[in-house]
Amino acid sequence: MRLFVVVATIAAAACSTTDPLPVRTIDVPGSNELRRDPAIQPYRYSNGIDDPVTLVIRDAGAWEETWARIVARIGPPKPPAPAVDFSKEMVLLVAMGTRPSGGYTAQILRAASGPGGIAVDWVATSPGANCFTTAALTQPIDIVLVPRADGDVRFSRQDQTKNC
Repeated sequence: MRLFVVVATIAAAACSTTDPLPVRTIDVPGSNELRRDPAIQPYRYSNGIDDPVTLVIRDAGAWEETWARIVARIGPPKPPAPAVDFSKEMVLLVAMGTRPSGGYTAQILRAASGPGGIAVDWVATSPGANCFTTAALTQPIDIVLVPRADGDVRFSRQDQTKNC
């Protein structure tokens, strides 16, 4: 009987839908505030970024080019790129590439400034085997604006599976 209780408890914990990595900026020394533009959010799962990529965008030309890729599958008229003041901010983008179904999420958790540049932590979440997902192809991305900084930007990806 005790074995059954232990197994049931472990199974219940494994099926939890609680997200272990909440969306927020982690308050650490040197941490940059993450800002998400609401105009970008509709394209988080359906866009023209087909390949896995991490980007640091520090100028309007590169932003326009990247935005054109993001909205490539949107019919005319194409929405204009959200305004970014590149004298004060820069854009960080992470993309998982095209996935075979829904249930995938890319999320930037923090960007921390340090002596070697900026360290960006992000998580790539995949649906578990028991999750019900849409059969449509998706392209999970996350885009944040952070205070402009020169120097290297290092992206650190953590993979996780969401158990439904």
